Order: sequence, then C-alpha cells, then structure tokens
Amino acid sequence: MRVAVVDVAVELLEAPGVGVAVLAGALRPEAPLADEAGAVAAGDGTPISFGGTTYAKGLGVHAYSDVAFHLGGAADRFTTLVGIDDFSARQSSVGATRATVYGDDRVLHTTGVLTAATGPVPLDLDVRGVRVLRLEVTDANDKTSFDHTSWALARITVLR
Repeated sequence: MRVAVVDVAVELLEAPGVGVAVLAGALRPEAPLADEAGAVAAGDGTPISFGGTTYAKGLGVHAYSDVAFHLGGAADRFTTLVGIDDFSARQSSVGATRATVYGDDRVLHTTGVLTAATGPVPLDLDVRGVRVLRLEVTDANDKTSFDHTSWALARITVLR
C-alpha cells in the first residue's frame, strides 16, 4: 500500500477524479480574494496567517461558507489548522466563527468558537470511507464582519 499526502487547496483541486463544489461562500485557494465577479485565482489575496505565522497553502473563506470535496472513499486522514485569519484580526477583534467538518453529511468535528484571541485549532480526523468531505464555517456571534477563517495546511492522506 502506498500513502500519498495531497494538499487540499492545490493538488486535490487538480487531482483527476476528485471534484470540489462551493456550496456557499467563496473559495480562496491559498487565500486569494474573489473579485467582484466572484473569480478567484491563487495568490491574489493576503497570505494565510495566524498570530504572525504565514502558511503557504490552505483555503481562505468567510462565514458563511460550505465547500465540498469528492474523495470517493480513497482518503485516510484529513488534517488542518483552522481559525480566524490575521487578515480579520488586524482589522477588528469581533470576528467569531465555528468550523465543522462533515464526512458524508455526518459531523466528524465541530470546533468551539474561533476568535483571533483563541488562535487556530489543529484537526486530525479519520476520513476512511468518506465519499464527500465538507468544510463549513458559520458565524458564532451574530456579527458577520471580520469572519475570515482559514484552513491552513489543509491536507488529506490518500491510500493507494
């Protein structure tokens, strides 16, 4: 058995047989910002960062967002660091979100409230047999401003 680590934000989006659907919100691979027409391109926004530490890869979103990846049951683990990005933290401390990871519509993990003060939360989840992995970010304080949330180093481990 061979094990391959696939970076969700880049390689997974380009991997044959793996699909992605943005169910709500805007997907920002490597944290680009969507233009007024909703187009995104890697590298056109601020880098993903938490507490001044920058991450080259990941997904950037704003609450509410829901992004689905078709894994087809071929993955083993999903790992990431999720939290309120420095982009929002530099502007205001009111940003507050929750992140939920679903495997085939079953909750695999829901974070507590994420704020700039609490910092990011590391996740390492078993996704064996999961056909569709969903990453959802919701507002946690009824204020929709400054809720830029990033999934840094978002990766799946694929069994081949």
